[in-house]
Amino acid sequence: MSRMRDLHAEARAEWSRLQECWEEARSQWQDDVADEFERHRWRAWEERVPVFLDALEKLEEITSRALRET
Repeated sequence: MSRMRDLHAEARAEWSRLQECWEEARSQWQDDVADEFERHRWRAWEERVPVFLDALEKLEEITSRALRET
């Protein structure tokens, strides 16, 4: 497994753990500050992190293919 693939797998695992932590925190954190955090911070991460992880995976595939072909 390439170093980039290892980093990608680690990033995906950490994102999953962060999502679990947020779900647990959110189940107990019920106020306006929590709502604002979710709207202005968390939702942006939910949109951007998966896109980043997918792009990282594609980059790993491209660089692995390039290394094999050279």
